Amino acid sequence: VRTYSTVEFGDSDAMSVGDHVIAIGNAEGEYANTTTAGIISATGRQIIAGGGMEAAKSLTGLIQTDAAINPGNSGGPLVNLSGQVIGMNTAVDSSSQGIGFAIASNEIQRVVKSYQEFGRIVRPYLGVRYMIITPALGEKNGLSVDHGAYVVADVQAGLLPVMKDSPADKAGVKEGDIILTLDGKEIGQNFDLSNAISSYSVDDTVTLEVLRDGKTINLQVKLEERKTE
Repeated sequence: VRTYSTVEFGDSDAMSVGDHVIAIGNAEGEYANTTTAGIISATGRQIIAGGGMEAAKSLTGLIQTDAAINPGNSGGPLVNLSGQVIGMNTAVDSSSQGIGFAIASNEIQRVVKSYQEFGRIVRPYLGVRYMIITPALGEKNGLSVDHGAYVVADVQAGLLPVMKDSPADKAGVKEGDIILTLDGKEIGQNFDLSNAISSYSVDDTVTLEVLRDGKTINLQVKLEERKTE
């Protein structure tokens, strides 16, 4: 009977910009076990990925690295210098050099745990449509803060700012609210609201610090599993 040694997951949240990493994969579907080295260029990245026959999809909370990730590398591990898996290679910006992305290991572990427990991937959701506040967005809309998630509708797409009967709706989140923090962690360009929610489990209760009509209030939200029709 052949036995295989296994690698262990590392804590992707403990990785920092500048940390050295190694990407391993089946480059071009031909060069097995290709290894490239680089550093972590950024964390918490959000991209729209797609190609070929694949539909475009939004990916959040990604690790950006300059370790070369070639076609065929997707699914391969991104490891730290201790040999721990801290990400899974998943995408590359084909219009640039040295810009690759990996799904963080902590997110992978949550998916694995969910599948082991429920036989499917169970994710919590909040139920709001929002725009992350940037200086330009704040100036355009006359906002008094430079960070947070601005709860707004998309009239053209027919999307409500707060989904009916969602956790956010039950907690009293309203259109025009600005979610400043989640459990004390500042929401902004470097820490997206969807990233923040993804680190929790269904039935967890979180505290939102919300700016409404010039006043700051706290709302308790019990996260739920989003049901699909």
